[in-house]
Amino acid sequence: MGEGIHTEVERVSRFIIVRKIDALTAERGITAQHSIFSALPPHTRLSVTIDNGIKVYRHYELRVEWGMDTYFVDPYAAC
Repeated sequence: MGEGIHTEVERVSRFIIVRKIDALTAERGITAQHSIFSALPPHTRLSVTIDNGIKVYRHYELRVEWGMDTYFVDPYAAC
C-alpha cells in the first residue's frame, strides 16, 4: 500500500491535526492516532468518528487504552 495522510478534525472548533504515514495500513493508522491523541488533554479524547478504511481497523485500541468511544460514518451519507 502507498503512503498517505491521516487526519483528525475536532468537530466543534474544526481544528485539524495531520500526520503523514508511509503506508495505508492498520499499524500506521493506529500509530498516527496514538501520536495525535496522546498530545491532547484527556477531556478532549472522549470519542472519535472514523471512516471504514483499512487504516482504522485497530480502532478498538483507542477504547481499551483511553476509553474513547469509536463511531463509524455511514457510507455515502455526506454531512
